Amino acid sequence: MNAPGQAAARPRRIGLSRRVNACALVQSSCEHRSPFDRDIVPRPMESLCVPMCGAVLQLEAHGGALRTHWRATAGRRFLRPRRGDDARLLRAGAALVRRWQGGGPVDARALASLLPAAGAFTTACWLAAARIPRGSTCTYTQLAERAGRPGAARAAASAMARNPLPPLVPCHRVVACGGIGGFCGIAPQRQGHWAIRLKCALLEHEQADASYTSPPAPRATGRAQQRRSHA
Repeated sequence: MNAPGQAAARPRRIGLSRRVNACALVQSSCEHRSPFDRDIVPRPMESLCVPMCGAVLQLEAHGGALRTHWRATAGRRFLRPRRGDDARLLRAGAALVRRWQGGGPVDARALASLLPAAGAFTTACWLAAARIPRGSTCTYTQLAERAGRPGAARAAASAMARNPLPPLVPCHRVVACGGIGGFCGIAPQRQGHWAIRLKCALLEHEQADASYTSPPAPRATGRAQQRRSHA
Protein backbone atom coordinates (compact mmCIF):
# COMPACT_ATOMS: atom_id res chain seq x y z
CA MET A 1 0.00 0.00 0.00
CA ASN A 2 1.09 3.57 -0.59
CA ALA A 3 1.96 5.82 2.33
CA PRO A 4 -0.55 8.58 3.21
CA GLY A 5 -0.20 11.48 0.81
CA GLN A 6 1.81 9.41 -1.67
CA ALA A 7 0.44 9.21 -5.22
CA ALA A 8 -0.79 5.83 -6.40
CA ALA A 9 1.63 3.95 -8.61
CA ARG A 10 0.69 3.96 -12.26
CA PRO A 11 -0.24 0.49 -13.63
CA ARG A 12 2.44 -1.10 -15.76
CA ARG A 13 1.87 -2.12 -19.34
CA ILE A 14 1.94 -5.85 -19.85
CA GLY A 15 2.52 -8.06 -22.85
CA LEU A 16 5.14 -9.43 -25.19
CA SER A 17 6.85 -7.44 -27.90
CA ARG A 18 5.72 -8.51 -31.38
CA ARG A 19 5.12 -7.17 -34.91
CA VAL A 20 2.37 -8.54 -37.15
CA ASN A 21 2.21 -7.86 -40.92
CA ALA A 22 4.19 -4.61 -40.61
CA CYS A 23 1.46 -3.32 -38.27
CA ALA A 24 1.86 -2.83 -34.54
CA LEU A 25 -0.80 -4.48 -32.39
CA VAL A 26 -0.84 -2.77 -29.01
CA GLN A 27 -2.44 -3.55 -25.66
CA SER A 28 -2.25 -1.25 -22.68
CA SER A 29 -3.45 -2.00 -19.15
CA CYS A 30 -3.01 1.59 -18.00
CA GLU A 31 -5.61 4.33 -18.24
CA HIS A 32 -5.93 5.79 -21.72
CA ARG A 33 -7.36 9.17 -22.66
CA SER A 34 -9.43 8.83 -25.80
CA PRO A 35 -9.05 11.74 -28.25
CA PHE A 36 -12.66 11.20 -29.34
CA ASP A 37 -14.60 10.80 -26.11
CA ARG A 38 -12.24 13.01 -24.07
CA ASP A 39 -12.80 10.71 -21.09
CA ILE A 40 -10.56 8.43 -19.11
CA VAL A 41 -11.08 4.82 -20.19
CA PRO A 42 -9.89 2.66 -17.28
CA ARG A 43 -10.14 -0.73 -19.03
CA PRO A 44 -7.57 -2.20 -21.43
CA MET A 45 -8.10 -1.05 -25.01
CA GLU A 46 -7.12 -2.93 -28.16
CA SER A 47 -5.02 -0.70 -30.42
CA LEU A 48 -3.32 -1.06 -33.79
CA CYS A 49 -0.78 1.33 -35.31
CA VAL A 50 -0.36 1.45 -39.10
CA PRO A 51 2.48 3.63 -40.46
CA MET A 52 1.64 5.39 -43.72
CA CYS A 53 2.52 8.59 -45.58
CA GLY A 54 5.01 9.69 -42.95
CA ALA A 55 2.57 9.44 -40.04
CA VAL A 56 0.78 6.74 -38.04
CA LEU A 57 -2.87 5.73 -38.20
CA GLN A 58 -4.00 4.40 -34.83
CA LEU A 59 -7.05 2.15 -34.65
CA GLU A 60 -8.70 1.65 -31.26
CA ALA A 61 -11.47 -0.79 -30.30
CA HIS A 62 -13.22 -0.52 -26.95
CA GLY A 63 -16.66 -1.63 -25.82
CA GLY A 64 -17.68 -2.76 -29.29
CA ALA A 65 -16.82 0.58 -30.93
CA LEU A 66 -13.99 1.24 -33.41
CA ARG A 67 -12.23 4.58 -33.77
CA THR A 68 -9.24 5.69 -35.80
CA HIS A 69 -7.11 8.81 -35.59
CA TRP A 70 -3.84 10.15 -36.95
CA ARG A 71 -0.67 10.57 -34.90
CA ALA A 72 2.71 12.03 -35.76
CA THR A 73 4.39 8.95 -34.25
CA ALA A 74 3.25 5.69 -32.66
CA GLY A 75 4.50 6.55 -29.17
CA ARG A 76 3.62 3.09 -27.78
CA ARG A 77 5.24 -0.27 -27.17
CA PHE A 78 4.38 -3.16 -29.47
CA LEU A 79 2.54 -5.79 -27.41
CA ARG A 80 0.71 -9.07 -28.03
CA PRO A 81 -3.02 -8.54 -28.79
CA ARG A 82 -5.64 -10.15 -26.59
CA ARG A 83 -8.60 -12.21 -27.73
CA GLY A 84 -12.19 -11.04 -27.64
CA ASP A 85 -14.82 -8.98 -29.46
CA ASP A 86 -12.72 -5.80 -29.47
CA ALA A 87 -9.74 -7.66 -30.93
CA ARG A 88 -11.94 -9.10 -33.71
CA LEU A 89 -13.42 -5.65 -34.37
CA LEU A 90 -9.92 -4.22 -34.57
CA ARG A 91 -8.87 -6.82 -37.14
CA ALA A 92 -11.99 -6.13 -39.21
CA GLY A 93 -11.12 -2.43 -39.25
CA ALA A 94 -7.51 -3.23 -40.11
CA ALA A 95 -8.70 -5.29 -43.10
CA LEU A 96 -10.61 -2.26 -44.45
CA VAL A 97 -7.59 -0.03 -43.91
CA ARG A 98 -5.34 -2.46 -45.79
CA ARG A 99 -7.87 -2.54 -48.63
CA TRP A 100 -7.80 1.27 -48.73
CA GLN A 101 -3.98 1.18 -48.72
CA GLY A 102 -4.04 -1.17 -51.68
CA GLY A 103 -6.19 1.20 -53.71
CA GLY A 104 -9.34 -0.92 -53.50
CA PRO A 105 -12.82 0.44 -52.73
CA VAL A 106 -14.02 0.31 -49.13
CA ASP A 107 -17.23 -1.69 -48.72
CA ALA A 108 -19.97 0.86 -48.03
CA ARG A 109 -22.08 -1.48 -45.88
CA ALA A 110 -19.12 -2.55 -43.79
CA LEU A 111 -18.15 1.09 -43.25
CA ALA A 112 -21.69 2.15 -42.34
CA SER A 113 -21.88 -0.64 -39.75
CA LEU A 114 -18.75 0.72 -38.03
CA LEU A 115 -19.90 4.35 -37.82
CA PRO A 116 -21.09 5.51 -34.39
CA ALA A 117 -24.49 7.09 -33.78
CA ALA A 118 -24.54 10.78 -34.69
CA GLY A 119 -26.85 13.48 -35.98
CA ALA A 120 -28.54 12.94 -39.32
CA PHE A 121 -26.55 15.65 -41.12
CA THR A 122 -23.24 14.58 -39.57
CA THR A 123 -23.81 10.98 -40.66
CA ALA A 124 -24.86 12.17 -44.13
CA CYS A 125 -21.60 14.14 -44.40
CA TRP A 126 -19.54 11.08 -43.41
CA LEU A 127 -21.27 8.91 -46.01
CA ALA A 128 -21.04 11.63 -48.68
CA ALA A 129 -17.31 11.96 -48.03
CA ALA A 130 -16.93 8.19 -48.37
CA ARG A 131 -18.40 8.46 -51.88
CA ILE A 132 -15.78 10.97 -53.11
CA PRO A 133 -13.78 9.08 -55.77
CA ARG A 134 -10.19 8.19 -54.97
CA GLY A 135 -7.87 10.79 -56.46
CA SER A 136 -10.58 13.49 -56.39
CA THR A 137 -11.56 16.25 -53.96
CA CYS A 138 -14.60 18.34 -53.15
CA THR A 139 -15.12 21.52 -51.15
CA TYR A 140 -16.96 21.82 -47.85
CA THR A 141 -19.72 23.69 -49.73
CA GLN A 142 -20.09 20.82 -52.20
CA LEU A 143 -20.06 18.29 -49.37
CA ALA A 144 -22.88 20.13 -47.61
CA GLU A 145 -24.92 20.06 -50.83
CA ARG A 146 -24.33 16.34 -51.27
CA ALA A 147 -25.36 15.75 -47.65
CA GLY A 148 -28.68 17.55 -48.24
CA ARG A 149 -28.05 20.97 -46.67
CA PRO A 150 -26.81 23.49 -49.26
CA GLY A 151 -25.06 26.42 -47.64
CA ALA A 152 -24.10 24.52 -44.48
CA ALA A 153 -20.37 24.50 -45.25
CA ARG A 154 -19.41 25.25 -41.63
CA ALA A 155 -21.51 22.36 -40.35
CA ALA A 156 -19.94 20.09 -42.98
CA ALA A 157 -16.46 21.15 -41.84
CA SER A 158 -17.47 20.40 -38.26
CA ALA A 159 -18.64 16.94 -39.29
CA MET A 160 -15.27 16.29 -40.94
CA ALA A 161 -13.48 17.45 -37.78
CA ARG A 162 -15.44 14.78 -35.86
CA ASN A 163 -14.71 12.04 -38.39
CA PRO A 164 -14.43 8.82 -36.34
CA LEU A 165 -12.83 6.64 -39.03
CA PRO A 166 -10.19 8.30 -41.17
CA PRO A 167 -9.10 7.47 -43.84
CA LEU A 168 -12.03 5.06 -44.40
CA VAL A 169 -14.19 8.19 -44.26
CA PRO A 170 -11.74 10.22 -46.37
CA CYS A 171 -12.04 13.67 -44.83
CA HIS A 172 -8.66 14.50 -46.40
CA ARG A 173 -10.47 14.66 -49.76
CA VAL A 174 -12.55 17.62 -48.56
CA VAL A 175 -10.76 20.93 -49.11
CA ALA A 176 -11.46 24.64 -48.76
CA CYS A 177 -12.54 26.77 -51.72
CA GLY A 178 -9.26 28.64 -51.73
CA GLY A 179 -6.77 26.03 -50.63
CA ILE A 180 -6.05 22.72 -48.95
CA GLY A 181 -8.10 23.42 -45.82
CA GLY A 182 -7.39 22.25 -42.30
CA PHE A 183 -6.76 18.72 -41.05
CA CYS A 184 -6.74 17.01 -37.66
CA GLY A 185 -7.85 20.24 -36.03
CA ILE A 186 -4.89 22.17 -37.47
CA ALA A 187 -5.53 25.41 -39.39
CA PRO A 188 -4.37 25.45 -43.03
CA GLN A 189 -2.10 28.43 -42.33
CA ARG A 190 0.27 26.10 -40.45
CA GLN A 191 1.74 24.63 -43.61
CA GLY A 192 4.75 23.17 -41.81
CA HIS A 193 2.65 21.16 -39.33
CA TRP A 194 2.79 17.38 -39.73
CA ALA A 195 -1.02 17.17 -40.08
CA ILE A 196 -1.15 19.57 -43.04
CA ARG A 197 1.79 17.79 -44.66
CA LEU A 198 -0.03 14.51 -44.10
CA LYS A 199 -3.19 15.75 -45.85
CA CYS A 200 -1.11 16.78 -48.87
CA ALA A 201 0.72 13.44 -48.84
CA LEU A 202 -2.53 11.46 -48.72
CA LEU A 203 -3.97 13.39 -51.68
CA GLU A 204 -0.75 12.96 -53.68
CA HIS A 205 -0.69 9.24 -52.84
CA GLU A 206 -4.27 8.75 -54.05
CA GLN A 207 -3.80 10.85 -57.17
CA ALA A 208 -0.75 8.77 -58.07
CA ASP A 209 -2.81 5.61 -57.61
CA ALA A 210 -5.66 7.02 -59.70
CA SER A 211 -3.29 7.67 -62.62
CA TYR A 212 -2.79 3.91 -62.98
CA THR A 213 -6.45 2.90 -62.93
CA SER A 214 -6.82 3.03 -66.73
CA PRO A 215 -4.57 0.57 -68.60
CA PRO A 216 -2.88 1.82 -71.80
CA ALA A 217 -4.68 1.15 -75.07
CA PRO A 218 -3.42 -1.96 -76.92
CA ARG A 219 -1.03 -1.30 -79.78
CA ALA A 220 -2.30 -1.98 -83.29
CA THR A 221 -0.63 -4.91 -85.05
CA GLY A 222 -0.96 -6.76 -88.35
CA ARG A 223 -3.73 -5.58 -90.67
CA ALA A 224 -4.93 -2.91 -88.28
CA GLN A 225 -1.48 -1.31 -88.33
CA GLN A 226 -1.36 -1.50 -92.13
CA ARG A 227 -4.76 0.20 -92.43
CA ARG A 228 -3.56 3.02 -90.17
CA SER A 229 -0.38 3.50 -92.23
CA HIS A 230 -2.40 3.81 -95.50
CA ALA A 231 -4.99 6.17 -93.98
